[in-house]
Amino acid sequence: MVGNGSPPRERLRSLVSSLLTLGTDLEGEQAAERILRSASELVRGRYAVLRRAIPPHGAIELFLHGLSRAEYAERADRPEFTRLVEQLTLSGRPVRTPTLLGVPMRPRDHHSGQLLVGDPETGRFTSDDEDLLAAYGAAAAMVMHRADLRERERRQERWLHAVAEITDLLLGQVDREKALGTLTSRLREVSGADYSALLLLDPADPETGTLHAVSGLSLEPHTGRRTPLRGLTARVVRTRRSVVSPELDQVYGYGAPPAWRTALAEIGLGMLLPLRTDGEVLGVLFAGWRKGSPVAHLAAREVDLVEMFAHQAALALRQARAQTSRTEQKVLADRERIAQDLDTVVAHRLTRVAADLGVAVEQSRRSVVRERLAAAARGVDETVARIHDVSGDLRNPAGPAGGASRCWLRLQAEVDEARDRFGVVPGLEVHGALDALPEATQCALAARVRQALDRAAEYDSPSRVDLVLDVEEGRLRLIVAGAREPQASGEQVSGDQVTEWAVRLG
Repeated sequence: MVGNGSPPRERLRSLVSSLLTLGTDLEGEQAAERILRSASELVRGRYAVLRRAIPPHGAIELFLHGLSRAEYAERADRPEFTRLVEQLTLSGRPVRTPTLLGVPMRPRDHHSGQLLVGDPETGRFTSDDEDLLAAYGAAAAMVMHRADLRERERRQERWLHAVAEITDLLLGQVDREKALGTLTSRLREVSGADYSALLLLDPADPETGTLHAVSGLSLEPHTGRRTPLRGLTARVVRTRRSVVSPELDQVYGYGAPPAWRTALAEIGLGMLLPLRTDGEVLGVLFAGWRKGSPVAHLAAREVDLVEMFAHQAALALRQARAQTSRTEQKVLADRERIAQDLDTVVAHRLTRVAADLGVAVEQSRRSVVRERLAAAARGVDETVARIHDVSGDLRNPAGPAGGASRCWLRLQAEVDEARDRFGVVPGLEVHGALDALPEATQCALAARVRQALDRAAEYDSPSRVDLVLDVEEGRLRLIVAGAREPQASGEQVSGDQVTEWAVRLG
């Protein structure tokens, strides 16, 4: 190593040598590490710091050598350190104290960062150290600039590959949960986000939503949770505009749910983006980066790419909904075909059988035979009537038979979500015609089912969840029961958790 007392020529040779060690294909963090190590060796300081203001919000990105973040925070509070940084920021020229030396880093004549070296081994920094580090800082700025450009190019390639993958996924049959899980996982991979999730709105209850594909910060268990729309989430849905901030917890209206506050306290850069399609907001995409994330400054410039992922999520939801609609239409077509066959083939043939039996009754001479034939004829007539009833039900479904019933679909959606939450398939028993209910009552019913299932969730991992709906004589009655089997020898479990709701119709 060449010391502070070496001749100028050898000091210059040391500078050139240190620059050559930086390499030609480094990413930002690797380049910063090399720069800081070489800078501290060059002027024989015990630690080095690289500070950069990241556009567009001016957040400070830190790279450290020879210091932990806690040690840096302690030094940054010292008056000497604070004054030197202020002078360096305002003047854009090297600043030196006996124990601290700072120089600007200006790629292409733009003041974009600062390089600081402290605690000289020789006891104090000299003017020669200042000149050397100033020259070194200018070259290091160009190295960091090239490293940033290379990193952006690599990220752009990863974004393009990820978008192509999601597009291929959308071209086939879409399983909603798989598509959303793939989308958020790929978003985290390419953007470096530490957390991502999707909140999907509930058409039956616009003031609430359900979390899907939660990933990162150990928040995965919250997948499937229902949460009310409020704060920033409600603003994004209402305005259909994104919220992006380098310090999300400082944005007016921010308020993480109590169960999330500890985990989300780590988030610095945060994005909330609407899932928009055909003029409708289907939900919100969340993405967050930890404070001090080495890629947050790059992600802050890629909001348009994250918005593209949000659009892909909206497309996945729309396509899944379209596939559901096509399935429902196919079911309706099948039901119509079956009803037509029952009416025109089965019932017609049975009617002819009944007519033949009637003729046989008239021609029979034995009373016993006539009675049996008459009973058979009545049975056939009853069967024909029943067939007509069934064909009518097929054409005009109600309750569980009605795959296209809006009320039934709402209930089925609640049951499906409960299955994901509890790990068991809830039983659903319906008596009466749900489609006969007023629209407002149908919406209230879906909300009551949801609330009752939330009550059933008070058991840890219930082993059974049952729903019973009874529509009879102008009265709607709902019963939801949940129970848990003993999980260990000697464990006591109380009776079923039962919720009952009734409303008078009309």
